Amino acid sequence: MNKAKKWSVVLIIFLLFFTPIFPYYSVYAISDNGIKVAISQSEFPLVNPFISLEEQRINKFSELLDKEGQETEEKQGVYIDPQIDVKTDQKIRVILEFNEVPLVIKKAFARYTNQKYDVKNEEIQLEEHVQQFHHILAKHRIKARITSVYKYVFNGVALEIRGNDIEKLNSIPGIKAVYANYWYQPAETLMTSTSNQDQANFDLMGIPELWALGYEGRGIKVGVIDTGIDYNHPDLQEAYKGGANFVEDGRSDPYEGDSKVNTSHGTHVSGIISARGSQPNGMRGIAPQSELYVYRVLGPSGGTTEWIVNGIEQAVKDGMDVINLSLGSSINHSDEPTSRAVNNAMLDGVIVVVANGNSGPEMGTVGAPATAALGISTGALAKPYDQDRAKIAEFSSRGPVKDTLDIKPDVVAPGVSIWSTVPGKNGDYSSAYAAFDGTSMAAPHVAGLAALLREAYPDLSVFEIKALIMNTAVKVGSHGEYTLRDMGAGLVQGHDAFLSPVLAKVPEIAYYTKHENGIPRLTAAEHYTGLLNYRMIKPDDGESLKSMTVELQNISDQPVTYYVDWDFLDEKLEGKGVSLSLSTDEVTVPANSHVELSVTLMVEDGAQYGIYEGYITFTTEQYPDLNVPFIVYLGHDFDKKGIDIVSITPQYFNTEIEQIVIRYKLHNDVKLLWLFIYDRSQDEVIGIIDYFTDSSKGEKTYSWNKYYYDFDTEQLELISDGVYSLYMVAVDHANLEYHDWIDFYVYSQPPQVRIKQAENDNISIVENFVNGEVMSLFSKLGIADTTIDVFYKILKEEKVYHSGRLSVDHAGYFELRDVFPEGISKLELELRDIAGNSATQTFSVELSKVYLLENIHEQQSIAIGNTITLVFPPYFVKGSENDTFEIKFSTKKYNNRDFKPNYTSYGPVYSFSLYKNGELLKQPFDKPVRLIINTNHLDLNKLEEQMISAYFVEQTPIHVGGRAKEGRFEVELDRFGEIILMTYDPGFIDVGRFPWAEDSIRVLASQRIINGVSSTRFAPENDITRAQFVTILVNVLDLEKKENGASIVFSDVVNDPHSKWYGKNLDIAVSHGIVTGVGQNRFNPHQSISRSEMATMLARALRVFGYESKDIDLSQYKDAGEIPWWAEEGFKLTVDLGIITGTNRGLEPRATGNRAQAVVMLKRLYDLIYYPKDE
Repeated sequence: MNKAKKWSVVLIIFLLFFTPIFPYYSVYAISDNGIKVAISQSEFPLVNPFISLEEQRINKFSELLDKEGQETEEKQGVYIDPQIDVKTDQKIRVILEFNEVPLVIKKAFARYTNQKYDVKNEEIQLEEHVQQFHHILAKHRIKARITSVYKYVFNGVALEIRGNDIEKLNSIPGIKAVYANYWYQPAETLMTSTSNQDQANFDLMGIPELWALGYEGRGIKVGVIDTGIDYNHPDLQEAYKGGANFVEDGRSDPYEGDSKVNTSHGTHVSGIISARGSQPNGMRGIAPQSELYVYRVLGPSGGTTEWIVNGIEQAVKDGMDVINLSLGSSINHSDEPTSRAVNNAMLDGVIVVVANGNSGPEMGTVGAPATAALGISTGALAKPYDQDRAKIAEFSSRGPVKDTLDIKPDVVAPGVSIWSTVPGKNGDYSSAYAAFDGTSMAAPHVAGLAALLREAYPDLSVFEIKALIMNTAVKVGSHGEYTLRDMGAGLVQGHDAFLSPVLAKVPEIAYYTKHENGIPRLTAAEHYTGLLNYRMIKPDDGESLKSMTVELQNISDQPVTYYVDWDFLDEKLEGKGVSLSLSTDEVTVPANSHVELSVTLMVEDGAQYGIYEGYITFTTEQYPDLNVPFIVYLGHDFDKKGIDIVSITPQYFNTEIEQIVIRYKLHNDVKLLWLFIYDRSQDEVIGIIDYFTDSSKGEKTYSWNKYYYDFDTEQLELISDGVYSLYMVAVDHANLEYHDWIDFYVYSQPPQVRIKQAENDNISIVENFVNGEVMSLFSKLGIADTTIDVFYKILKEEKVYHSGRLSVDHAGYFELRDVFPEGISKLELELRDIAGNSATQTFSVELSKVYLLENIHEQQSIAIGNTITLVFPPYFVKGSENDTFEIKFSTKKYNNRDFKPNYTSYGPVYSFSLYKNGELLKQPFDKPVRLIINTNHLDLNKLEEQMISAYFVEQTPIHVGGRAKEGRFEVELDRFGEIILMTYDPGFIDVGRFPWAEDSIRVLASQRIINGVSSTRFAPENDITRAQFVTILVNVLDLEKKENGASIVFSDVVNDPHSKWYGKNLDIAVSHGIVTGVGQNRFNPHQSISRSEMATMLARALRVFGYESKDIDLSQYKDAGEIPWWAEEGFKLTVDLGIITGTNRGLEPRATGNRAQAVVMLKRLYDLIYYPKDE
């Protein structure tokens, strides 16, 4: 076949065969390894949830069952986790499981069959079993030490044993399995900065509405299984009731936070659930009246299976109502000991919420214990916390669980920039708060909600509460943006969950104890969930049907009627031969009763294979909608990997390289095989490298010359710079599809260095420090630290003064400190990247001396370049003529990731430090130092000029103040430090309806003169009180109390317990004669202020600054006759100066002023005082 004909055939095959199925497999991690086919639900009846499938086929008490069980055990032997090294002679820790079920399952079985359950007797029997096991180990000459004993949610022991002795356990009866003692980590990604609690995450879930109804978690026990807790934190002290420590560090106390226990994760998680602080400076959790128990199972570097199962055991034993597990692993399997413990805790009536993990966004990245079928696994939602704009956090792990195809997460909740408690430092809790990211933060949102719902509905089972949470969750993103494997049922809605009178429950069987080498005795547990999972369907030729049931349970005293419909998540799934048939499109659920709805999956002959998912929606006008997601995997054999791309060599290359070698392995004979190019920047397949027919299984090698057939140009094209995936698709002779991919990087541009302090390759510094970044594709990808080498050489008078290798971080940033000689030197940089590109750059470096203050007893000015001037008043610090004072100054690039996005920076960070006789002075100045910054180079517009302020750059930005005007910014400093110019925009969502006030609000908010009523709302339409107006007026004018001026004597202020926030500014206003009261020694601070009163106060304030009233005619305003006599002068002066302009109804002197009007007037006053037009 000639080349042109070959590519034509490729295109025809691609269009006719591959295009219909490709949309479901072009996402990166669709084709996960090792996904096993779950036994379909229709194979076994939902009879008894606490006995094995074998026991459901025969009488559960027959001798035959015992014989069958013994034969199965002898045939199976002991399951040994393949991750265990059974050859080593080193001692290792393993988790050993006995055949007997744990106590909570025995208790549940007894409850189900109405049998008597003697817990003490059962405990004694299990303890005797452990003792017998210990003796048997000695009998078989197996040296081992039992380090933990499990009885409640897991029946077994943790064992320290030599690896090469583990296979000897096969000879000991009663052992079911031996698991590796895996390492688990907190499910947290990073810490971000924020100044106080942002309740938007709680608002999004409807939590304040539940608080308003009186639900705060009273009487509900919540167990946090984590790194511990600082129980001395004032916001947690009253909530904390007890706990335990299972980390092997010689302590029994779960405390964290001192130098010996340098963790904070558990304290943060605990605060989200149970903190009892108050805003704005404290932390209030979702269930602030819950009783908090904390079980420490993770140390600074994580924790083991052994410790975590211990924690779950103890929490169940202590009678927890809700357990939170914000931890995880990379083990994507439903049947790990931690997952088993979660399932069994749920079966015992404990609501268990688990973080889904932070390994996203690829599919199949969820890890144990979030893989537990029965628990509530929780993914993370990213900001903004707005239901219309919500996004799934990229790091949030995705489903499914590979061996069961359970979706996981079940739901999502806010998990980015979550503000909560952290341990204090040396008893100081003033700053013991921080914002973290991670599914660790999302899970406690759901755990807290579960506590509120448990309080509201004490008679519902744990699975009914799980269904209720899932039913009322809402879809995230636009149509088709996310799959159920990304978001589960969706974003939890607490208030809707409370309001819903009906639950939509889906009966399920969890085959959560099945192993590859056989079926142990306990293999299934019936439970309810909120999702229809048809799992794997492999239809034969012809139509296929599969029915499942949704049970609608009415928990109210009134019948409820719903209209029922369904839809796919993505409209692209329509018309491909898969649909649902509902037994009715309208259903009435009687009061305190239930109704079953049959949902039949219909697969037409020739239906396109793929993953089909969507929602069944139950709508009614009176109550929140109920949503039941559904999913089916049609025709994909997840039992087999099919393809393994072993390697692409080299994986990083430039276009000068001649050949690329691709090695792959086919596990089956295939009739079609494609090698596609997937462009990650375009998020689509752009072409094909080659295709083959009738390839036999085995290892293969393919030599690629960098050319591919481009689907757009329909020509052979040379691969260009970019980030790609080699995407391989095969179809075997049974028409089953297999997928695999590997990333590769093409880059032909030599890396370049940009140094922040350089201008035209010249560097002038006053501190022995430069920093910069390597400009490269690998820097943008965040892998510069492993792909780029930078070597430096510093030459002084043509001789090498210093040399070495630069440490470059993942984003390409680097710094050179304390390596330059004084005066002029040369910096040579040699750069090489992994793709074979190289470059050399040279800079001239001048290291200047520090700045000397000659006499602190006189006023002095220091000019630093053309941008900075410092003006020092006499005696600004204490000192004598013999003391030496030096100023050290430097600049650095501001990292926008340091603060939340409300801040916009202008220019670099300016760092100032003052040294006295060589020692750094940290105390405040006796007199302020004036800092002047030339802002012409910043090219500020008028709005930015009025919004900009100086901030100290610390853990959170500290507002200093200052003003910019005509290319010059001035601010007075009471100390030195790192300073940056920034604007602050709170992003109020409700000011857009008041465009005439929006800029005024932004300017005064940026100058920290005004605040909103919450972090997201300004409430411009609300009335403003007299106290609020006076407080803002004094802030605008930056007034201090007048010497010998009057003081507050108002009785309703002196006796007002809330006067703390406005009393100081009111006293200042009184001292200047701006406020005189309303008579009878009263001020009426909380009364809405009228426009006449505002005009009067504004006029008095103007007189303080020398403005006098003018006798102007106000008759042009139709309501001028309504102006009180005492307000006439105020209106005349403010109208004359343009501060009050009136509305379309006139001056409205008798109307109350709202917050928007007040801010506009005060902003005009601000402009008149600080930006007069005649200047």
